[in-house]
Amino acid sequence: MKLINRKNLEDLLLQNWTKFIDIKSISDLLINNIQLYASNWSVLVPTRAYATKKIHISKTEFTPDKDLILWFSFEISKNDKFYVGTFEIICAIDGAFKINNTSGIIYQTTDN
Repeated sequence: MKLINRKNLEDLLLQNWTKFIDIKSISDLLINNIQLYASNWSVLVPTRAYATKKIHISKTEFTPDKDLILWFSFEISKNDKFYVGTFEIICAIDGAFKINNTSGIIYQTTDN
């Protein structure tokens, strides 16, 4: 017998992630690491300039070790580029984390 429905818990985490994750900390983490991880992303594609920043959790999952995997999807402008992608971050219950995987595409912004 199980007391916790994992699917319902994951849905609850997706809906309420800003209540247990510090948005400034995750924003800083993404912005400060995006260029490092984006070096192996898709080729630059020209696009118009965007002045937006969107961050949300697109998926959650638990590891066999009971850690929580969070997929942070984002759209972030930085240094004349527009980054669209996902960081997969493994979080321990004590708050420790590691970036496990990233994917995305980089758009070179133009003035048009």
